[in-house]
Amino acid sequence: MEDTERGDGLGELSMIAPILRRIAEDTTVINPVRVRAQRLLQKASGKS
Repeated sequence: MEDTERGDGLGELSMIAPILRRIAEDTTVINPVRVRAQRLLQKASGKS
């Protein structure tokens, strides 16, 4: 996914935004994964 983010695949990231949001909010997921999901969500929404 991070390769997609670096390339021109932000449209694809926005398609999976609901899944990334669930991962980012799930406290049972380890923190580094949640942080990465949050970062990808920010990139998909155009916020750096």
